[in-house]
Amino acid sequence: MLRRYIYLLLVAVGITMFPPRGWTQKVIATVTVDLRRIPHERRYKVENLQDKLLSYINNFKWTEERYDYEIPIVIQIYLEDVSTNYEDRYKGRFLISNRSDMQFFDRRWMFNYSFTDNLQHSDTNFNPLTSFIDFYIYIMLGFEYDKCGRFAGTEFFEKARNISQQARFSRFIDGWDERKVLIDKVLSKENLTFRQAVDLYFLGLSYQQQDSTAVRKYCREAIALLYKMLQYDPQHQMAQQFAKNHSAEIIDIFKNTRDKSVFQKMILIDPAHKDMYQKYLNNSD
Repeated sequence: MLRRYIYLLLVAVGITMFPPRGWTQKVIATVTVDLRRIPHERRYKVENLQDKLLSYINNFKWTEERYDYEIPIVIQIYLEDVSTNYEDRYKGRFLISNRSDMQFFDRRWMFNYSFTDNLQHSDTNFNPLTSFIDFYIYIMLGFEYDKCGRFAGTEFFEKARNISQQARFSRFIDGWDERKVLIDKVLSKENLTFRQAVDLYFLGLSYQQQDSTAVRKYCREAIALLYKMLQYDPQHQMAQQFAKNHSAEIIDIFKNTRDKSVFQKMILIDPAHKDMYQKYLNNSD
């Protein structure tokens, strides 16, 4: 993790670093496929899907070898059988998170699948099973890369948007209008404020080992941008989620300061933790 923060710092000051051979950045996924809603006599048709998805995700090179850290992704899938008399077809509810500050839930996924199918990656051929997985992993990667440099995740967000455009020509279009809205919002001009806040926050964390003043400076700027984002769009779930999941960390960074503005903003950004922020706001008097 320290090596990651060193890299973040170098990126922030404009230094290009070519990592030594052997550095890797890997997506490490945990996948759970819940079959309880599949009739017992049909479960054998999808009992290998969990292992296939694990292999599909974890054995693929999603990124260039630029950073020396693993990206954890947790996927939970809840399946229902909606097969026809000519095709094995499934409806799924899907939850993906990075175990930290980003999570998406999708309840409108439908795909066909056969026990003998080989799951293969393709940037050009849409597949209702694998392209859906790719869409969300690219979004997760986009946010991880945004932590490493100003708008550095754009290339992955663009890959997700390409998938949403390919889906228009699929016979499994359920939910793709909503997914296109999601990725268009992520890539919108209005969302740049949130993405800049993410970059500044992790830039601040990159100074943790050497300069607490710089940590507070950049994290304070990030909080101000989150506040601005939520003033403009009070229902911005990604900004709300980010603030909520970093609340304890933010308190730890600012608890020994007399900076009221941070805790005042956090009360409005993250009202679920109002009592925690109020405690330190009172202590700053």
